[in-house]
Amino acid sequence: MIVRKDQGIAYRAGSWPLDPRRPSVVFIHGSGLAKGLWEYQTDALAAHVNTLALDLPGHGASDAPAFECVEDYAARVMHLIDVLRVPQPIPCGLSLGGAIALQMLLDYPEALAGGILIGTGARLRVHHTISRPSRMTTTISPMVWRSAAPPPKPIPTGSDRSKRWRRPARPRSACRISTPVTDST
Repeated sequence: MIVRKDQGIAYRAGSWPLDPRRPSVVFIHGSGLAKGLWEYQTDALAAHVNTLALDLPGHGASDAPAFECVEDYAARVMHLIDVLRVPQPIPCGLSLGGAIALQMLLDYPEALAGGILIGTGARLRVHHTISRPSRMTTTISPMVWRSAAPPPKPIPTGSDRSKRWRRPARPRSACRISTPVTDST
């Protein structure tokens, strides 16, 4: 793991310098979070792809001030990708980070190799405690701690707990959409 800062944006990379022959997954956290959310992913995937997890402006160790809109965040992340010459970038975003990744895919499709969207959408409703900086530290810090905690130990398969919490298997046909989706406009 390498931690650096360029253009006022802090980031961690699985390895440095980035291998120009490999695609690069650029992890973008959600509102009120930081690059530490992606610690396990950046380390585990570093043997296969370039990994980069950044602190958005106004978050974590980044010096740059926060923005008011997703488009500004998307432009700033793309600027960092250009400055660092990140090869074959694939933005991977959670929540607000997913909205930023989606905006990047819309605004810069030719510059990106793909995208990964997690728990996000084109419109996001942000809880009032997250959008108020004065309350952010007390509200978010327990979430950051939980997300940075090591993964839980697996439950032994023979225990009573494993039977209690296991979801019943669904047949594959239950996962398919049976009705064709049509455009109603």
